[in-house]
Order: sequence, then structure tokens, then C-alpha cells
Amino acid sequence: MPDPICIKIDSNTAIAMRDGVTLYADIYRPDGDGPYPTILQRTPYDKTANLTHTMLDPIRAAKAGFAVVIQDTRGRHASEGEFYAFRDDINDGFDTVEWAAAQPWSNGKVGMYGASYVGATQWLAATARPPHLVTIAPTVTASNYHDGWTYQGGAFELGFNMSWTLLQLTLANFKNVSSVQDVPRERRGELVQAVDDMTEGFAFLPTKDYPHLDSGLAKYYYD
Repeated sequence: MPDPICIKIDSNTAIAMRDGVTLYADIYRPDGDGPYPTILQRTPYDKTANLTHTMLDPIRAAKAGFAVVIQDTRGRHASEGEFYAFRDDINDGFDTVEWAAAQPWSNGKVGMYGASYVGATQWLAATARPPHLVTIAPTVTASNYHDGWTYQGGAFELGFNMSWTLLQLTLANFKNVSSVQDVPRERRGELVQAVDDMTEGFAFLPTKDYPHLDSGLAKYYYD
């Protein structure tokens, strides 16, 4: 039988973006000199969550000879900065790909993978044409994040946008959001109530004045 491959896990590795904001990633790789082909996932849903391992088991991939980088996107969970949906994923994606390619354990070839918003982080990075990005594998995602995602036939997709923003983008990351935007802690209880009463939110008029995501909690929702 072949000798088992030992792996090395580097948690919360700091990666500086061009504007000085630091994003953090967990890196899984063979415990050797390499270099290794590198696989990158950039997620807003917590790099330590089981969800990040459903598309690809990073430990299994590392044992197969790959370096796997799983990064919290800007303003999410361990990473610094302000989260604003989609806005920073072009530059941050470019910078992260090129950072990964420059590491001594990387062979300079970087691929990206993942589903849903993690698919968006791939498409957006690819538009910047990072020299060392050789492939992307977006799944269960879109190619247009306006029409067909946040809008349908020109109309604001209220059901999706409100539920996604309340649950996944705000409540799940309230600690980061409240610290960056200086939001009072009691707003968390209001968010929980808003989630419980989401049908009332769907009926709230005018939609632009919906109160539970204002005061800096989710500026992108109103934009």
C-alpha cells in the first residue's frame, strides 16, 4: 500500500487586499515542499462551516496532492472590511488568486470552485483576468446577478432578496455587521423578529422604507 499522505492545515491565514483590508483563509495542503496545484473557494457563508466542504472535501483534496484555500469574503465572519454584495469580489478575487499563486507551496496554477454566491465570486474574479487563474467551476449559480437573480423581468425579487439578506447575509453575520457599522446590539432581536414575521415584511409598503435592514445593516439591499 502507498504511504499515507500527511496534510497541513493553516487556519486564519491573513491575505492583504490592495486597499489594505485583510481577509482570512484556511489552507489545507500536503505537508511537504510542493509545489501543488491550488484550488480556491471564496465564500460569504463561513469558511469553517460544513457547507464549505459539501462541494469538495479539502482534506481529501489535500491528500490527493492539492492545496485548498477557503477564504471568508470581505466583511464576512473572520475577514475584515464591509460586506457589500458582489461589489468587491472582482478586485478581492483577483488579489486572492494572485496571492495564492505566489505562495511557495503553489505551482502557480489556481482554480476556483463552489456554488450559489460562491459561483458569483468565481465569475467576478474571472472578469479581472488574473494571470494565474486557469479554471473555474461555478455550479447552481447564475451568469447575470441582476436579471434572473435579484430582479425578475425588471421587477425587484422581493421574496428572495428579503429572505436571503435577513437570514444569510445579515443575521448569520451580525457580529461583523454591527461592529463595522456601529449598529446597536438590540437590532439583533429585531432581526430575529423580522425573520419570524417575514410574511409581514413581504407585505410592507413602500418596499424602499422597509425598516429592518437600514442603519447600515445592509446598504446594498436598498441600493
